[in-house]
Amino acid sequence: MAEEKQAIDPLAIAQEREVILFKGHKMKVLAIHTNSVVAEFLDYPIPGEEETYPHSRTVINHRNYERTFKTVDGEVITLEDEES
Repeated sequence: MAEEKQAIDPLAIAQEREVILFKGHKMKVLAIHTNSVVAEFLDYPIPGEEETYPHSRTVINHRNYERTFKTVDGEVITLEDEES
């Protein structure tokens, strides 16, 4: 029997230019897809983790990052922004 997929909470999906946390690293969201985001490390290269993260950009599943609700410019993302 196939495993039933749980829907992703819309509030868990970051917006473009939002800063997210991925494994303790701050990243900027560049693009949003159905199941993932494309994000860029803000402090790249990461000392000691060059082999783990050989590129400045990566694709991350929505379930694997934490939102900060702030943009790279420091603007706060509100629930009203989410609904538009």
